Amino acid sequence: MEKGLRSAYNFDSTRGFHGSRYTPRIKIRLKAMKQTNSTSFLWIAGLMALMVPRIMIAASISGDVNFWGDSDGIHPIEMAAHAVISDPPVSAVAVSSPGGAYSLLVDNGSYYISAYLDRDESGGPPEPYEPLVWYDADGNGLPDMVTVSGGGDVTGIDVDLGFVYVDIDANGTNNGSSWTNAFTDLNGAIQAAVSGIEVWVAQGTYMPPGIDRRNRFTLKNGVRMVARLGTRVVGCTPTLAARR
Repeated sequence: MEKGLRSAYNFDSTRGFHGSRYTPRIKIRLKAMKQTNSTSFLWIAGLMALMVPRIMIAASISGDVNFWGDSDGIHPIEMAAHAVISDPPVSAVAVSSPGGAYSLLVDNGSYYISAYLDRDESGGPPEPYEPLVWYDADGNGLPDMVTVSGGGDVTGIDVDLGFVYVDIDANGTNNGSSWTNAFTDLNGAIQAAVSGIEVWVAQGTYMPPGIDRRNRFTLKNGVRMVARLGTRVVGCTPTLAARR
């Protein structure tokens, strides 16, 4: 369920975007200079205009955000639109996990859409343990822009994030939704994952399919494999994590 629009001006350049608890501080130093009263008035008026947020909402970007796996409780998923990836969002909204419909109010323009699981419910910026993904329309592992023009709403901008679990010793439903119900076959988990999903692998030895020793696991674009310490994945080098 959407919790409401968050201010795009809550940004701390030392921490990054999504900072609803981080308020920017604007320090202005005026050096002594000879100016006419008219010039001073225009300079100050122009500065004040820059400091006032524009209200030019023309349309919306909407879709569904879907969280895969165990979110460790109910936490907000922060959705945001960015004109530039490294810049603060121009619009943001929170959706409760495991996800659902979202809508971002934006002006005409092109935007990158981000999503992350806000585990500590701080409002941002995302911590290393909070999965962050970007809308990837073609599944090539790279963020894609969404263009809004003519004040028209853009729909169907769906985003996936979260985890698929793999444990060779699991005896659950074998669907990768948790450690209990983890895939026992690593290749099956890789095939099930889509861009934005991390494949988490429990300790053990995992062999690629087939009998040819030259066979390898092939990850999809935008899919990352993370394995617990002590895990051996033949033909692939996953990122190692102490625990999850």
